[in-house]
Amino acid sequence: MKIIGKGHEIAEATKELPINEFIDCFIKAAINVGALDNIPIASTIVGLSKTYRRYKEERFKKNFRGFLDGAGEMSEDNLEKIRQISSSPDEPHFLESLIETIESSESEQKTKILGAAFRRFIDGRIDRPILADQIRITKSMYIVDIFHLMHGYHNDHFLEDRIGDVLVNHHICKRSIRLVHEGKGFFDKNTEPNIKIKYEITPIGQQYLITLHAAYREKIEEKYLLSE
Repeated sequence: MKIIGKGHEIAEATKELPINEFIDCFIKAAINVGALDNIPIASTIVGLSKTYRRYKEERFKKNFRGFLDGAGEMSEDNLEKIRQISSSPDEPHFLESLIETIESSESEQKTKILGAAFRRFIDGRIDRPILADQIRITKSMYIVDIFHLMHGYHNDHFLEDRIGDVLVNHHICKRSIRLVHEGKGFFDKNTEPNIKIKYEITPIGQQYLITLHAAYREKIEEKYLLSE
């Protein structure tokens, strides 16, 4: 994933809202989704919208709410890890890029998935490349296809008839093709060869499903719910 240092450029231009101030706001807000309703958080986001002229206030607020909802409450250890990431020389623009991704997401439903992925990363359940994969997948797939995957991953016929090829393009599934002969026997003159296509969830897809189910646990039948 290409990291873009957008935050520093805008902060340098305006001299009004350094990116570290927003990161601090982000960390405080991450403690509790309800904190977004508090005046310091709300006013900071309003200020962010005015200072970052390209940002749309209401859309960003909704997307940020979705992200915090997906991330859930965090411990002090979680928050300390976020602080370390924000000051790491190895990933100088990591949180800036994340903020940009939240802002540019097409819906609150998607940012809830991003929040769950970020939480799993902070908890050490996925590494940085897997997080990057999940951000890429969430940004590029239609939300309806994401929800179809979330609910229908266990149904082979659903994958074959609906979104298998889409999932292959995103490395969520792999496709195998074989020739099968239907009839009384291989040498039966009435035997007709048919192409059989099968889709299987890849390790990338499995990790993404766990993130989806973490974000939307309440919407998944218990027998199909995936967890760590």
